[in-house]
Amino acid sequence: MLSALIFSINGVGPIIIIIALGYIAVRLKWVNDSFTDAATKVVFNLALPVYLFSEITSADAGSLLDGKLNIFVACGVVTSFLILTLVVPLFVKSRPVRGAFIQGVYRSNIAILGVPLAQNLYGDAGAQSMALLILITIPLYNVLAVVILSVNSDEAHRSSGGKLVLNIIKGVVTNPLIIGIALALICLAAGVRLSALPKVLSGSVSLVAGMSTPLALFCLGSGLKFRRFGERIRYSLTAAALRLLAMPVLACGLGYAAGFRHMELVLILIAFGTPTAVSSYIMAKNMGSDYDLAGEIVLLTTVGSTVTLFLFTFVFRAMGIA
Repeated sequence: MLSALIFSINGVGPIIIIIALGYIAVRLKWVNDSFTDAATKVVFNLALPVYLFSEITSADAGSLLDGKLNIFVACGVVTSFLILTLVVPLFVKSRPVRGAFIQGVYRSNIAILGVPLAQNLYGDAGAQSMALLILITIPLYNVLAVVILSVNSDEAHRSSGGKLVLNIIKGVVTNPLIIGIALALICLAAGVRLSALPKVLSGSVSLVAGMSTPLALFCLGSGLKFRRFGERIRYSLTAAALRLLAMPVLACGLGYAAGFRHMELVLILIAFGTPTAVSSYIMAKNMGSDYDLAGEIVLLTTVGSTVTLFLFTFVFRAMGIA
């Protein structure tokens, strides 16, 4: 039991601490919203893509070919999206609210929290495997988000069929994370590893990659705003419960039945148990969805995940399956 507790503290504790430091820094007025916005752009457009490039080009090529876990997670994302798309309209009649709710449940912040958590728990092997999961999930998240938000936006933002397809393609091919992963795969296909690059390049890549995780977590904390919740509280609480409890329980249960154990099972937990992606708020705001609800879901799941992820990893370790 003690070893399970230490395992969970070592894995989740550093992430909670850095998020808390970001929140405290804002309260002490060391940083402001302008800093958070600018630093978040640096993380998303530069540091995180470079980090993914570094991890993939350093990974064992054989491990990249094992697609069982990737297929399972991809099927899980698509299945959860389809179920939500069919069920949620039965209970939520407002289209903008419906779109924000569905996106808030299925879309994970795996890129920001997934990699550091996997690395804390399982070292480089965990980080590299998570990088490959991101390769699968990020395009899916973007495609499905554009579809669900376009279909459920208000009339002023509703896209035509052709424009919808163009928005999906643009959202995928211009995503910095996708670009970073694509470049890494091209290098691997050409037989170029990170260690084979000139020292000045490999060293620069390592330095930029190294700042991605702490800066991303710090920005996540500094961006938390505990404001008064409005009439959407019933939707945001329901979405948070589905995201942090129902999704990981169902996904991990099916994963266990499918034979996944230890690191792979925990990666499934991370994929389906991390909070809602911050970018879901940005997309909701720009596509005529209920962005206030989207923001509330991001806030609730981000704070709640510090508890649920710790408890899940503790239970898994205590059961001997993590």
